[in-house]
Amino acid sequence: MIEYQFSGSADTYRIDGQSNPVEVELSGGFYLDPLAVWELRPYESGSGDTFGIGGILDSPRQEIWGTFGDYSFSGTVALHAFYLFNDYPEGVPNTWIVRADLESNEIDGQSLGFLNLFADVYQSWGESTITLQVPTGNNVDLSFTIGDAYNGSFGASGQLTTLQVVPEPGTLALFAIGLAGIGLVRRRKR
Repeated sequence: MIEYQFSGSADTYRIDGQSNPVEVELSGGFYLDPLAVWELRPYESGSGDTFGIGGILDSPRQEIWGTFGDYSFSGTVALHAFYLFNDYPEGVPNTWIVRADLESNEIDGQSLGFLNLFADVYQSWGESTITLQVPTGNNVDLSFTIGDAYNGSFGASGQLTTLQVVPEPGTLALFAIGLAGIGLVRRRKR
């Protein structure tokens, strides 16, 4: 499993249609299964021309957890990625979306039901966004939407400040061993 972490804050926060500008922090993590199989589909225009492909990575082993203000949530997650060929319509991004169905605690009769984490790429991003690697760079917009999936009376959207892979402990250990080895070699040369 590959572990990711995310954080951000909401631009707006509304309950039962009331818009009260309150900053609410979002943070958490999720796992994606690198052994799951991508379900790929072509994107076609009304005239039948294929202008891109879309993929969904879904596995019962993929999970998400985190907090949004006073809410704590957990649930299942699927990765949706869309790659548009070079002649895609201007202004339409390649997109990497983590879609989650959530369960959370209830506050004033409201609970969280969904979370979407978006990485929109507004220029060519190599071969494809259909990968487990989070898109990065100056032309990537990171954002999220979260809310009550039942009646739509509660929701928020905002910018993500972090959406990244968490280094595996084994990778960090190998890096530390490598640094120690370099230090020993330098010490012996003296």
